[in-house]
Amino acid sequence: MARMASNSVNEGENAICDAEPSMAGATSRRDTILLALCITLFVALGFVLRWQLMARMQFSIDSDEAIVGLMANHILEGKGLPVFYYGQHYMGSLEAILVAGAFWIFGSSSLVLRSVPLAVSLSLIPVMYLLGREAAGRRAGLVAALLFAIPPAALVEWSTKPRGGFIEIVWISAICLCCALKWTRTGVPSLRHSCIMGSLLGVGWWVNNQIIFTIATVGVIWALTIGLRSGRFAQIVRNGFIHGLVGGVAFLIGGMPFWIHNFLSDFASFKLFGPSAEPWANAIGFFRNGLPIIVGAKRFWSTNEVWTGSVIVAAVLYGVVALILSVVRRQLRGDAKWGDLKEGVTEHPYAVLLPVLFIVATAAIFSLSSFGWLSSAPRYLLPLYPVIFLLISVALSRVRPVYSVTGAVMFVAFHLASSAAGGWPVPGEPFVYKEERVARDHRALVDWLTEHKIAWVRTNYWIGYRLAFETGERVRFLVLGKPRETRMPEYPRAADEVPADEFVYVLTPQLANEVAESMINLGMTFESTKVGSYIILHDVHHPLSGLERIDSARITATASVNPDSVGQAIDGSLETRWGSAQPQSPGMTVQVAALDGAIISGVRISLGAWWTDHPRELLVECEEVGGVKRTVLSPSNFRALDYHLGWGDLELAIQGSPCSAVVLRQLGVHPLFDWSIAEIQLFQKRSVGAEMGELYQ
Repeated sequence: MARMASNSVNEGENAICDAEPSMAGATSRRDTILLALCITLFVALGFVLRWQLMARMQFSIDSDEAIVGLMANHILEGKGLPVFYYGQHYMGSLEAILVAGAFWIFGSSSLVLRSVPLAVSLSLIPVMYLLGREAAGRRAGLVAALLFAIPPAALVEWSTKPRGGFIEIVWISAICLCCALKWTRTGVPSLRHSCIMGSLLGVGWWVNNQIIFTIATVGVIWALTIGLRSGRFAQIVRNGFIHGLVGGVAFLIGGMPFWIHNFLSDFASFKLFGPSAEPWANAIGFFRNGLPIIVGAKRFWSTNEVWTGSVIVAAVLYGVVALILSVVRRQLRGDAKWGDLKEGVTEHPYAVLLPVLFIVATAAIFSLSSFGWLSSAPRYLLPLYPVIFLLISVALSRVRPVYSVTGAVMFVAFHLASSAAGGWPVPGEPFVYKEERVARDHRALVDWLTEHKIAWVRTNYWIGYRLAFETGERVRFLVLGKPRETRMPEYPRAADEVPADEFVYVLTPQLANEVAESMINLGMTFESTKVGSYIILHDVHHPLSGLERIDSARITATASVNPDSVGQAIDGSLETRWGSAQPQSPGMTVQVAALDGAIISGVRISLGAWWTDHPRELLVECEEVGGVKRTVLSPSNFRALDYHLGWGDLELAIQGSPCSAVVLRQLGVHPLFDWSIAEIQLFQKRSVGAEMGELYQ
């Protein structure tokens, strides 16, 4: 009987054991489905939050974003793959390549352009789940994913900005941090892991140098793991050397576009890097403005709180996180062996160390770099988001579930308040002149230019590249005013072949008044038309129209400083220049005249690529045949021409008494920049024979 009872018990136990895998499988499937539903819900919430911002902005873009769209169109047109964002030697073209793929499928538009960083941002939500789960379990992963789905205002805005790779570098950084945690959990990473990590970091280095924060953090984590888990000193040295070599080679291969470009261009990218002149001021700005903006207590380009006390609320929330982590750290001390955690603790040994290292490295590098002054617009601090959310999620995973939910809700509420306080503000368009901004809708402008068959305009940077993208480059432009950066040098090269009277000026109202005044001072005539929020100056008659240029071989020049190179200002080439060879100071002069004594009726002064060396104050005089000098352009009128100068051409008609020479007097001061002139051209009235020949033709 006892044996029969024993057999019955054993059979029952076996039956139960046989059933456990089935029950475990069902539970696992149920958990997987619930997890997938949670992540899908978070992605949906993230999409709604970001989409509503795009919609309120009418899906408009700025010129920096339009350049990414132009790059993508050029890729599809077969113009080759650019290495970097146009006009600079950093920020790789990965985002433009992704946009080109989207344009190929859906067509070129501002909406599709913005949708690419949006998609990358949303794909970061499951990545954040993996990062949190790897650090401290499933609950931490869900919290991290939720916080990234509903982040502070700055990340909401930059999640949809195609600015050359900012959100993509956050994605690469988060993947690298997740892999670093995964591969160091059980021991020294394999060489394959070091190779993959080096490649990812190399790609990140090409995409955006902000990956340096991640490089520093992963480097320390790798070194700690190898140092603490390799055993003997000789083994530590051997592992460190081999992993460093494999990772370094993979890093160079991953960032190959960056290195090939720099090898062929005298390492131009590294000329952009430099130490800050005021590292302590940058450090203060980092903690006073940069971090508060990142966490949502302040807004971009603002030193004011989002609402009264928002910085204090942020300090309290993150103070509680620090307190929880401090308590957890103390609980984990004692007789726990390396890599072993106490009962019920699933935390990775580096779960707190990794994000803290990242924040410290970011603060140090940002403060010491020449970009550290941008603490009020901390786009270079966007990679902080994954580690900040990771710290929060690790802390909330160590308390009771009800407290986890409460904490997550409080952070989500704080993030929403950073966007919604004051009525869900819409980021303003870039400033063009004084308080005047770019128009949010360009349809009226595009229709007018199309109707009048206008292909070339002079306008501000913030209007021009956006206009070029929105018209599929049917309209191109020359930069007028500040900023003077020309991202696409083919535009000014092509414009050299375009008659001056085919250009129109697209200006904001106050700027139009300034430019109109300067044009009148230059003897130009024009018509004015209001289109949308812009003023268009068209049917422009230039002062040199009807004049013929005096051949450069017939011109002579002298200079009061660096006279030996003044011939480069009259050699007929914009690729050479005369420079003062010393910082600008009052009294510098350049004088030009015709060798054969021709009467001068006009002058064009070109700065070429040296617009930074423009004269800070200029007096232009005409020397009459008898030696008397008279003013053609006064310093006050020259100051009014600042925006009219555009790419750097100043054209003056000379009327009145016959002029035998033109004298340029530099009266301004600059502690650093020379005074440079790429080319001076003189003009005279057309001969009767030339006019008759044109009439005959």
